[in-house]
Amino acid sequence: MQGKKEFNQRIYYNINLDCLVPENHLLKRLQKLISFDFVRDITKSYYSHTGKPSIDPVVLVKMLLVKYLFDIRSERKLVEDISLNLAYRWYIGYDLDEEVPNHSIFSKARTRFGKKLFVDIFEKILVRYI
Repeated sequence: MQGKKEFNQRIYYNINLDCLVPENHLLKRLQKLISFDFVRDITKSYYSHTGKPSIDPVVLVKMLLVKYLFDIRSERKLVEDISLNLAYRWYIGYDLDEEVPNHSIFSKARTRFGKKLFVDIFEKILVRYI
């Protein structure tokens, strides 16, 4: 008998995003290998101690790393891909029901930090882990 798939969208899903990303995925391996905690220390002086909390600078760095590793050509495309790809979402620490940061955060971050800070961060990663 021929089957027919009916899609009934649920309101609530009991999903653990971590379980959906295979253990051998590149981003899972990087998560175990590289700690980005030093990024908050390096960028701390660029932020005010008052006001609305910013996007976590670790999230920015991880998003840029995803952009580089998976050859994503634009920041708009990066945000779109992160919205759709479960492994990317998991890696930057955003659950399924969280809105991914807007592409405009990168131009704001470049203005705030300057290119040199991003180069320094990635050089520290290379020196520390390679």
